[in-house]
Amino acid sequence: MKNAFKMKIKDGLAIITFDHPTEKVNILTPKVMEQFAKIIGKLEDKSDEITGAIIVSGKKQNFIAGADISEIEGVTDAARGKELARGGQEILARMEKLPFTVVAAINGACLGGGLELALACSRRVATDSTRTFLGLPETQLGIIPGFGGTQRLPRLVGIPEALKMITSGSNVYPRKALRIGLVDEVVHPEHLMEAARNLAAGPQPRKRKKSLVKRTREAGMKILESTSFGRKKIFERARKEVRKRTQGHYPAPLAAIDAVEDGYLHGIDHGYETEAGLLGEMASTEISKNLIRVFYLREMFARGDTSPAETISNLGIIGAGAMGGGIATLGAQRGFKVRLIDMSTEALGKALDLLSKSVNRNRKKGRFTGVQATWIPTRLTVDTQMRGLSRSDVVIEAVAERMDVKKKVLKSAADAAPKGALILSNTSSLSITEMAEVVPTPSRVAGLHFFNPVDRMPLVEVVKGKKTSAKTVEKAKAFTLRLGKIPVVVKDRPGFLVNRLLLPYLNEAARLLEGGARIEDVDKALLDFGMPMGAFILLDQVGLD
Repeated sequence: MKNAFKMKIKDGLAIITFDHPTEKVNILTPKVMEQFAKIIGKLEDKSDEITGAIIVSGKKQNFIAGADISEIEGVTDAARGKELARGGQEILARMEKLPFTVVAAINGACLGGGLELALACSRRVATDSTRTFLGLPETQLGIIPGFGGTQRLPRLVGIPEALKMITSGSNVYPRKALRIGLVDEVVHPEHLMEAARNLAAGPQPRKRKKSLVKRTREAGMKILESTSFGRKKIFERARKEVRKRTQGHYPAPLAAIDAVEDGYLHGIDHGYETEAGLLGEMASTEISKNLIRVFYLREMFARGDTSPAETISNLGIIGAGAMGGGIATLGAQRGFKVRLIDMSTEALGKALDLLSKSVNRNRKKGRFTGVQATWIPTRLTVDTQMRGLSRSDVVIEAVAERMDVKKKVLKSAADAAPKGALILSNTSSLSITEMAEVVPTPSRVAGLHFFNPVDRMPLVEVVKGKKTSAKTVEKAKAFTLRLGKIPVVVKDRPGFLVNRLLLPYLNEAARLLEGGARIEDVDKALLDFGMPMGAFILLDQVGLD
């Protein structure tokens, strides 16, 4: 394989650029790790003349996406998994021992082995790009971090925060990463290398002042972490939360907690050994293989060509209820100009409030900067008249689930919107073919079925009616991808895909109830089987009316 790393040394500063030659994103394959080990060797040999080093990605929107999943998929023997982990640990340990500052300059996704590499650096600087996020998602694949993540992360950000990141596999965005100490600085992408050079060669960054409440809370947590009794309580609570969330079906999060705890009980070197052994055990399980297959399926649908939707910039959404407001919020946050239409000014006010709360929540998570949180709400405007659709590239109706209402709305929308605009219906079950009858050009009508809550549910059904054109389907798919969702194209059949599967499932639960089974017993059996929610709990939330 062509070398994935280029190193340039000038005035004592070594800049190592990682640009995987055959992948769209940087991944840490065994061959890449071999090449990286050689780079570390060169840095060791030239340590007398090098004063600092920077590791940066040659990819525009990606730092390092993680280790090679296919390599993990191929592990059937625990010893082989342990060997792979120990090899990665040793390479990163060599980098960690270099006698000068090594800075990870992070722009874009920094995940799994990529974050573990960054953790082994002396310092980390990240950009405030919306595409920059950091995380250890290994437990979502049925494994645990294996390149030292279970040992370095808790010592950097504290045990509770580290356990939360590792056991949930959730991403951390730049501002939160700065707040918890995961990165030393957050800058605009244009200033990334300047900031990295300053960290590599200049004085340490000044610590920001924290509020008295935050300082007091952190001090209390540090005291708790500093004692064996306090740490024991933290680990007990983490295990309890994981068991509650996973119902005992997923061993990896608990194994990760074991690795973290072992490092505190017996020392970090013993922790590395335990981490590698547990990685091998988890990687060889059938659970891991199944979760990796699920990952591949998600990736297959989540990745696609967005070019058919590149000209889309203005969205028109009709209906400011829970679904319409959620779609409007999503669109504004993904960079579209959104016009939300509803006859009720009260409903429009609630939709604006929903966007404001969502933006503030994401700002607290560190996903949005203060500037982004200010201008995102300006993208959403409201109207009580259909004339507001005059510039819309895409129109989505999200009104009541009644055919007569939807037909009336779609006809008015088609008359008000430009002739080339897509006309989409957020329906969970009604016929797209029948709706399209009222639109002069039915070829541009399709279904775009979002699930509630819009911000959390990743799947969107793209429904193809009998007269929906292939061009409309491709454009709707591309638009869905731009919204950050996973599009699944389905035929115009009763229930489409998801409800076609869901309704028989709920019906069977109802038949069990009619046959004398207790609601609690049915739901418990389903939870024990591995379903995320019992059938009757779901029926309550959906609405039995």
